[in-house]
Amino acid sequence: MTPLERGWERYHGGPFRAIDDRLHVTLNHRGLLLMNAAVYKLMDKPTAVLLYYNRDQDKIAVEPADFRAAEAYPIRYNRTDYRVYALSFCRYFGIRFAVTHKMLTPEITDDRRLILDLRNTTPIFTKKQLRTGEL
Repeated sequence: MTPLERGWERYHGGPFRAIDDRLHVTLNHRGLLLMNAAVYKLMDKPTAVLLYYNRDQDKIAVEPADFRAAEAYPIRYNRTDYRVYALSFCRYFGIRFAVTHKMLTPEITDDRRLILDLRNTTPIFTKKQLRTGEL
């Protein structure tokens, strides 16, 4: 197959699949990490998590933890998703997004850690952002 001419952009978001059929994780400009029920269940439904950052690989590891640990971030349920308010973590490591980014390849390891590759994301926009041009 011959390559396309210049100017073509590939869409990396993939086809729409029901939220229950996929691992869905996003991170926004306020450090809010959202995960769907599928991710939460594969992590064995933790009450809190520890967060790690690998600068060389630009990856975040989310590890289930006891909510009593001083550095543990509690997980909050919000009707359709599970939330980790990680702004202090993101600020400390200089992790910044202008808009919400969907993780394209969230991975759950055998020991229930969630690995997020920040080099493999796609921005997602709200209807308001698209309408007003706040991109």
